[in-house]
Amino acid sequence: MLKRKKRLFHRARSSNNWPPYRRFQKHCKRELRRAEWKYINGTIQEGLDRNDTKPFWRFIKARKQDNAGVAPLKTKGQLHSDSQSKADILLNQFKSVFTKASSQPLPHLQSTAPDIPPITITVPGVTKLLRQLKVNKASGSDGIPNTVLKTLADSVGPALALIFQTSVDSGRLPKDWLSANVSCAFKKGDRHEPANYRPISLTSVLCKLLEHIIFRHIMSHFQAHKILTNLNHGFRSGYSTETQLLTTTSDLLQSFDQGKQIDMAILDFSKAFDIVPHDRLLLKLANYGITGPLHTWLHCFLAERSMQVVVEGSTSQPTIVDSGVPQGTVLGPLLFLSHINDLPQAVRSQVRLFADDCLVYREIDTFNDHHTLQEDLKRLESWTEKWGMRFNATKCYVRSISHKPPSTFMYSLNNTILKTVPSNPYLGILFSDNLKWRNHISSITKKANR
Repeated sequence: MLKRKKRLFHRARSSNNWPPYRRFQKHCKRELRRAEWKYINGTIQEGLDRNDTKPFWRFIKARKQDNAGVAPLKTKGQLHSDSQSKADILLNQFKSVFTKASSQPLPHLQSTAPDIPPITITVPGVTKLLRQLKVNKASGSDGIPNTVLKTLADSVGPALALIFQTSVDSGRLPKDWLSANVSCAFKKGDRHEPANYRPISLTSVLCKLLEHIIFRHIMSHFQAHKILTNLNHGFRSGYSTETQLLTTTSDLLQSFDQGKQIDMAILDFSKAFDIVPHDRLLLKLANYGITGPLHTWLHCFLAERSMQVVVEGSTSQPTIVDSGVPQGTVLGPLLFLSHINDLPQAVRSQVRLFADDCLVYREIDTFNDHHTLQEDLKRLESWTEKWGMRFNATKCYVRSISHKPPSTFMYSLNNTILKTVPSNPYLGILFSDNLKWRNHISSITKKANR
């Protein structure tokens, strides 16, 4: 049709007879629009039939066109738009949140689990992981495409199994596996502020395969000895935002139906994944039975990492990663869960954790319950100081849930009075002070209409 339209255009220009071309031009526009929507609907429906929502969200993202790439970044009052400057600015921003090893002595912990058994890596297991690689995923800093690894799984499997086993037994990793190309994901707020971007590490695919093996080995040890608290529903099989919301809402509704007041503190860790001190995390892992060569391997995995920021093809200078668990790796989430695993033991009120989201709430029967919740906030301050974490008090809120006007109390955290709000989002749900869904439904419909 487009070729025919082109021929009609040339014929109309030579004969000055334009009506046939105009009619066919409109017909082409209608058919193009119809074909586009047929393709879009077919692609989305095919994905939904497979229970895959990614095609839908890819379509939404393409239509929005407002979150692609890195915007010009502001530093010292000036905007920088060239890619090299943006890469250097983001590297300095990510470095600024790292924490150096504290001079304070490490806390003394008593072992809570037996030592983890040695890990044995088999050729069939490695070959199976290679065959399951997704070829459309990006290769890591070593530049080896997933297509090559998947196609040659039977050939390279034995060699990789030997390399993996040697790495674990010696507690060392190849240098390429410890370097990461960092891409940046925008969070929210001003796009020109470097602090509003989150680092995502693109690491070696081979290292991720070994991480996967070690992850399964450590998780089996944790499950066998019931080490991880059931109060954290993030990054775990069988747990999700739905299970977290169901258990939390059940607690709140039970107290609400009994006519009781519930005071709730919604707490926000500041740069949670980036400031985890390596020495304190490794101490906790040893306390959980992660000892021997595997403990040495994890020390190398954490303490000898380097990263460089990549923006629009330009690369910053590499820098050493002084703290934190690398985002974008397989082991990162599990290591973070291990670090905050003992947080619920520090307080007497009910705690709910989802990754780095922390919720502390308590029924308020007497005025002493206000003081108990405040004391729990003080205990959490002490816990963060002890383990090298910190809360961002300006992003922490308090909410009271009650049938009648609640008794008020000025809660504080880190010498900052926490703001009391009538409603606040938690894991995508807008909870109100009367547990009604009107505000949440209104917010969702407004967003959909936009």
